[in-house]
Amino acid sequence: MNSSSAVGLGEPEGKKSLFQPPSPSPERSERVEMQKASGVRMRMTLEMTRESLEIVQRYQSQYRLEFGHALPKWKLISEALALYDKTREGEGSEAK
Repeated sequence: MNSSSAVGLGEPEGKKSLFQPPSPSPERSERVEMQKASGVRMRMTLEMTRESLEIVQRYQSQYRLEFGHALPKWKLISEALALYDKTREGEGSEAK
């Protein structure tokens, strides 16, 4: 193709225009900065029993009725694990 015509997909300039890296969205960068400020937060997969899931869902429903907004599952599980760790502190094998 000559320089006065449109750039085709076979031309290097055409390919470069198609395959641009995604531009960082301001929403994502704000979320990352907020996570860095509040401490490290990791994404993980968790397998739960049906009984455990029912307890989490029941507690989420009670929380929503009381405060008018949802309690995220990650926050509920994080708090439960921290509480569990506190109750085990004095039991000997992993005492801190």
